[in-house]
Amino acid sequence: MSFAKGPGLGVLKVNTPSSLSVFACDREGTRRNEGGDRVVAAFSHPEEFQDVSVEDLQDGRYKVTFLPLTPGSFSLKISIGPEGAEEDLGGCPFIVEVRPPAVYHAIGVEPEPEGKPQLGAGMATLSWRDGRFSDWTVQVGEKTYHLHAFLLARASLFFESHMSMASRAESDGKAAKGSDLSEVLPQSCHAAFEDALDFMYSENQAAFEAPASKALLLLKIADILGINSLFDAMGRRIEAAFADTAPLLLEQYCRFHIPGTDDGAALRQIRDGAVDLIVKKFQPFITNNDMKTALLRLPARVLAEILDADELLVESEDAVFDFVLDRLQLGESTELEGGHSAESRSEPPETGKASTSRLDYMDESDEEALWEEVRWAYLSSRKFAQALALHKTLLKPQVTLRALTARAARFDLGGAEAFATLGYQAVVPRKPILPPGVPPPSSTEIDFCFHYAHSEQYACGQALRSQPKRIGDVVLRVLVFPAGTDTGVARGSLSVFLEAVPQPHWPRDWEFANIRYGIACMKWPSGSGETCPAPKKKSDLWTFKANVSFILSSRAFLPWL
Repeated sequence: MSFAKGPGLGVLKVNTPSSLSVFACDREGTRRNEGGDRVVAAFSHPEEFQDVSVEDLQDGRYKVTFLPLTPGSFSLKISIGPEGAEEDLGGCPFIVEVRPPAVYHAIGVEPEPEGKPQLGAGMATLSWRDGRFSDWTVQVGEKTYHLHAFLLARASLFFESHMSMASRAESDGKAAKGSDLSEVLPQSCHAAFEDALDFMYSENQAAFEAPASKALLLLKIADILGINSLFDAMGRRIEAAFADTAPLLLEQYCRFHIPGTDDGAALRQIRDGAVDLIVKKFQPFITNNDMKTALLRLPARVLAEILDADELLVESEDAVFDFVLDRLQLGESTELEGGHSAESRSEPPETGKASTSRLDYMDESDEEALWEEVRWAYLSSRKFAQALALHKTLLKPQVTLRALTARAARFDLGGAEAFATLGYQAVVPRKPILPPGVPPPSSTEIDFCFHYAHSEQYACGQALRSQPKRIGDVVLRVLVFPAGTDTGVARGSLSVFLEAVPQPHWPRDWEFANIRYGIACMKWPSGSGETCPAPKKKSDLWTFKANVSFILSSRAFLPWL
């Protein structure tokens, strides 16, 4: 007998499109692999649903999509077969529960008062792990759970409706004592289902702890299965840790999101908020190993959206280059646990589930999309040379040509217009990273920003250099030793210098006498609302000449975040 599976048989949300799959079978129950049947989907109140359609996938599957308009409980009858000889699917009629959409401002409400009994109170002897007294079977992928119908129905609107259907089927002489969630839950959520069981079986749900790596997956499970208390608990968990775990949350979202589908306003707002926060805190996130790993796992299109922002908080364009290179090298060599997201595909997976394939599901267009976000004209000379030395498997010839064009266009006196015939469009530098209240640099000032997360991040004698800047006839750049110099009197302390950059047309004994300089070293505020501490300043005169090319520097910004 033909059957149906999919999220459209779960708990649905008003104004959120949903779908299910119909699988055609012969009378022996064998799946058919060709299309051509007539499939009819009829709701008990058709006026409460919109855009009901059936798509023949020509392989024995039919995709039924619809848009719920009103909360309530409805029945859905689906029949299949030649026109005039259609037969109902097994399990018809299906009960469809439609609930009001989850509202994000409801996430983060106060927990239930301590005196109010929690779901599961007095059930300490029951456990989902040992199966004692179980009366309901749940299938999730390859795992089977022997559970307790009462607890599931109390916690979940989905299970409540399924058990109502089972009760009617049992009265008709048909045994139905279980639920198959394999197609209802996104595959990426399967690993978090046991955490959801821990919550439903817990005597003290207010004390339930969920790792940040599963918080959004649990929110998705709660949304699909209608576990309102878990939805609220995960909402509070996400809200409390959002500022520190945005990359983890975005990575989880991308694992279950299928392009072209709508996950609802609450999840959409979390996704957009995470992208916005990552743009504002990109540099500190990529210095944290867990957060950087989560960012590296994001689909190429999501990374491109982040890296495209002019406001991206990054110490220099070199950091963007290094990140993109890490991402592409990771895609070439590493198979990450959990695989890549469905969002990395241009089309949804055939089964409507997030894939578990390799992270390196990236075609040339994905790679080029990431390289396009590197603003080649503003890369340091050292990094640009490193880029040109990359193997063509990492940097395709067409990308190299665009990088060289961007570089030449910036320094060519003819301007970017001279390169228009090559399809080049001028790219502006990212917005300067300035501490609150600090004005942009003047034409005679050099800004240099770098992220200093901890004392072991840089070795003594390890140098950082800014982009060179022409000021009058002299070309200068900032030279920074975050952990001091080997010969300095304050070994281990920050040392900042101003360095002349010799040019080919300068004479061998070049000299620039009596250059007045000033230092302004500024530590970035460590928290929101904190003002920028007073900078440490120094000014003096210095003569730059061949073989003696640097002095203590102009102003440098130190964003310790």
